[in-house]
Amino acid sequence: MMRLLMANWHKWLALLVFMQLLIWLTTGLYFNSLMDSADNVTTERLVQHEGYLPGRQLYPVQAIAAPPPVAISLVWVLGSPYYQFDYNQPLHDYYLKQRRLFNATTGVPWQISPEQIAKIAEQAYSGRATGSKPVLISPPIDDLPRQQNPLWQVRFADEYSTAIYLDALTGHVIKHTNDRQRFDDLMFTLHFMDYSGSGFFNHPLIIVFATATCLLSLSGGYLLIFGSRQRPAAQSATPVTLTINFASTAEPARLEVRPTDTVFNALSKHNIELPSECGGAGTCGKCRVQCSADTPVNDVEHYHLSEQQLASGIRLGCQQLTGTCQQLQLPYR
Repeated sequence: MMRLLMANWHKWLALLVFMQLLIWLTTGLYFNSLMDSADNVTTERLVQHEGYLPGRQLYPVQAIAAPPPVAISLVWVLGSPYYQFDYNQPLHDYYLKQRRLFNATTGVPWQISPEQIAKIAEQAYSGRATGSKPVLISPPIDDLPRQQNPLWQVRFADEYSTAIYLDALTGHVIKHTNDRQRFDDLMFTLHFMDYSGSGFFNHPLIIVFATATCLLSLSGGYLLIFGSRQRPAAQSATPVTLTINFASTAEPARLEVRPTDTVFNALSKHNIELPSECGGAGTCGKCRVQCSADTPVNDVEHYHLSEQQLASGIRLGCQQLTGTCQQLQLPYR
């Protein structure tokens, strides 16, 4: 039964691993031969936010009425300076951020307006299409599955459905994407199996697949070493005659075969194919032949055949050696 269990494991694991290997090969070929990310987003344009500080009187940071942050930085939005108070410092920019903005000349809290977002998006787009009304959206975001922060979205009705995503607080462009870039992103998702958008290669699905690949190798090694049909130690290598009685003919066929071959393999070498879905691995139970009732029975045959069938001499061709089943009926009765 262990051999049957291993054969079944090996079959299904091989299917699972094959599917992902096929995806890897296909996406790898795309990356190597077809992908040209430089030509994907041709309407992207850099936005100049910085202004000039000389002669400007900035509001003292210490005088701003706000809880003490872990970091303070000066940011520019459309030529105006603002203090950014950071209350956390995440490892990646797409992790959830806790921030506040204050006007650097007046010290009052500041929030960007949809009109300013529309202006920035227009500056960031070099195409001819008109942008939609800015929409503040919350995660999950289809184009940025890893993003955990709300973003402004402005869409442009061009041939590639361009979309610009901007920081909800500062209005700085986070991503400029279109249908071409979305297809590249899909290829990367398939290649790295990052279906949950974790952003990491070492995610749980990869670990599961690596484990499945190891189990495939181990089961294959077991079948290679222990999975072959056990041959009697005293079995002679001298060819024997396998007698086959066909229901459709009066005269039996006699084949010279090796006694260490299974009936399935011996018949296959003489162009007689038994029904099979597993190629003689012992997992389908289809390659049934009629032997004598006293022919030995193994665990695999007990699994696939009923007691009545076994008592009548029905056996599996992949489990019986020609040395132990030298006379058989095809098809079985």
